[in-house]
Amino acid sequence: RDTRLALAEMYRVLKPGGVCFIDIPNRLWPVEPHYRMVLIPFLPKWVYALYVRLRGKSPEELNHINFFTAGKLAREMKKVGLKHPINHAVGEMKDKIHHPDSIHHPLIRKINTMPVVGQLFLGVLELVVSLGIYPTIRMTSVK
Repeated sequence: RDTRLALAEMYRVLKPGGVCFIDIPNRLWPVEPHYRMVLIPFLPKWVYALYVRLRGKSPEELNHINFFTAGKLAREMKKVGLKHPINHAVGEMKDKIHHPDSIHHPLIRKINTMPVVGQLFLGVLELVVSLGIYPTIRMTSVK
């Protein structure tokens, strides 16, 4: 629940020069991965608790989920003393975009066989990633 407390504990147990790795869902991604439901990250908690109940699921897990953008997570890491936060997810996503054969979704593979449409699609994907919209944040930081 208390993100800063958790980050402070990570800092405390790291040796000087040690690296921490955090992999969390991205608030800007429209699908919440724990519930696999669309739009939860954008709603106030009381609204998405109702939404989860209406979908027949327990909202209990929502008490343990905090949504972050990469920028917000990097700021929180710096507040507890962690240095040089780097988000590796952007580079990973851009590598996939520039090597579309590594994307195994059948629809994307089909689109990539169409020269003009495929290039346009990959351009739009790169723009979306540049705006910070991708599934997970993979951040490292040093003590």
